Amino acid sequence: MAVRTTLGTMLICALAAAPAGAQAHGSAGVPHGNPHAGAGAHGTPHTAQGPKTPNPGAAHAETAGKAPKAAHADGAHGPMTAQERLAINPQLSQRLQGMLPAGMTVDQAAAGFKNLGQFVAAVNVSKNLGIPFDQLKAQMTGPSAKSLGNAIHTLKPDADASGEVERAEEAAHDMTDGPEK
Repeated sequence: MAVRTTLGTMLICALAAAPAGAQAHGSAGVPHGNPHAGAGAHGTPHTAQGPKTPNPGAAHAETAGKAPKAAHADGAHGPMTAQERLAINPQLSQRLQGMLPAGMTVDQAAAGFKNLGQFVAAVNVSKNLGIPFDQLKAQMTGPSAKSLGNAIHTLKPDADASGEVERAEEAAHDMTDGPEK
């Protein structure tokens, strides 16, 4: 009886450890760390995704349900810059050009911003609050870059910075991705 109990315990431990080890090494033919491999709900096993990022899934929030637009055409670099995204969206570029100061191109204006959304939000704040775009850009880019809200507070202390940020980010989302359906 003791031999049976011992063998049974060993078998249970071996079976319990096997799936955990398989998950840690991925499944055959699927690259390790592929977040789209093994959809779980579709009946395939889930593949381990490697180390967690500080904000897991953040990259997926922008592109959920859309064709990837954050990669360079050659695939050799990271996410596209605001200028690169504007180059493939001439309608948005033209719309933003009309909101910028005379003599400033969209490429010049977008240089230095972290992403397209941040740039478009800044353009909207500049227009909505009458803050010169070059002053707002100077606050938000460079080595001592401030958030949009802090830049608004610095340049126009009497404005409702958080309300204006929300308004500008909503407008930026509508301009870049379209309104949610």
